[in-house]
Amino acid sequence: MPKGVYKHKRGYKIGKMSDAYKIKISIGRKGKCLGNKNSLGFKHSLETRKKLSLLRINNKNAKGSKRIEEQKQKLRELFSGDKNPRWKGGISKDRRTGHRYSKYRSDVFTRDNWTCQTCGIRGCYLEVHHIKEWCNYSKLRYKINNGITLCRECHKLTDNYKGKLNGIFQSNNGNSEDTGIKE
Repeated sequence: MPKGVYKHKRGYKIGKMSDAYKIKISIGRKGKCLGNKNSLGFKHSLETRKKLSLLRINNKNAKGSKRIEEQKQKLRELFSGDKNPRWKGGISKDRRTGHRYSKYRSDVFTRDNWTCQTCGIRGCYLEVHHIKEWCNYSKLRYKINNGITLCRECHKLTDNYKGKLNGIFQSNNGNSEDTGIKE
């Protein structure tokens, strides 16, 4: 194919540009808005920038804008407590994360020699089972005597695994076995 300008699939294609031609194009583009949506290369005047910043402060829906203290206070009043759509009646978060819980788990695993206490297997995924429920006995949550090491399959069979009421730690009359743990 010959060098120079020729018809291409998407219009005319120019061969290799000379350095003088590149400089001409560069000079012609300076100061012009090259982006059609974001106004790339265009700068607002100082007066316009001040007006825009005032608009952003007063606009409640502006994303990424800073809110003034009055707006923050109004939002706190509107969405605090039971007025918040995510309110769940004062129930606090489940704190089964963090250093205290991981130390508790590690202590129970070490005490039980990293072995499931019902089937006796090792080398599988182990879980700590709370003999007295996590939600009902908050004082016993991190007591080592309230924990027992179980594999996942044995843990699913316990009486209080995820709200179930059947399993291996339940006596014949339906009450939990006496574990000797005092509150």
